[in-house]
Amino acid sequence: MIHVSETLITHSVEDFLTAEEIDRLNKLVDAHLEEVPWTVARAARYEELFPVPEVQDVLAEAARRALPAVRRVAPSLAGCTSWGMYQGAVGDRVPPHLHGVDRHAFDGPRRVARLAVVVRAADRGGDFFVDTTSSASVWCGGEAEPQETDFAVGMHFTRRPGPGHGVQEADWLAGTPRARWTVVAPVGTAVVYGTQLVHGVTPVVRGTLRKFVTSLTEPADHR
Repeated sequence: MIHVSETLITHSVEDFLTAEEIDRLNKLVDAHLEEVPWTVARAARYEELFPVPEVQDVLAEAARRALPAVRRVAPSLAGCTSWGMYQGAVGDRVPPHLHGVDRHAFDGPRRVARLAVVVRAADRGGDFFVDTTSSASVWCGGEAEPQETDFAVGMHFTRRPGPGHGVQEADWLAGTPRARWTVVAPVGTAVVYGTQLVHGVTPVVRGTLRKFVTSLTEPADHR
């Protein structure tokens, strides 16, 4: 059963990646980027499924090691999806957005939280943040009914982005009052955040930001 607190967690797993794994991942990414028609001089790149199996293997093993620590604060979590990669150059940012919880999903386990780990930090900027708010403009997705046994009774839901919106700041969110919490985490430390949290990345001012992201999900046989 998913509780609202699990969709609002902020948590960290220190030493999620070892120094050797960080070095290995960066070498694999660098090799991949040399083979594809893209350079960091272009706009920010995000690959929802990073296509190098060895990268997926390294990150999946790290997630397996970290899951017990994550489950202390979100016991409904059982695993993670495949990993995507975000890389941003100077001026690139991820605008505030949220994913929400699909309360009517029937095609697989729901994602309850996200996990991100930086493997190359920008020299300045590129900071991850979460925005909290009590505004009804965000918390307008209704609440769980007694017959919805997947959720704690009375659990409240945020709105979810519509089809095709992707990662962008919606007009309704731009005018929503919020409190911002900026995260300072070393390279290799995993940051875990609930899917009902507004979040984003500040503009990169100097250098390059490279990070991997996955979704943390409920058990596949939960329903």
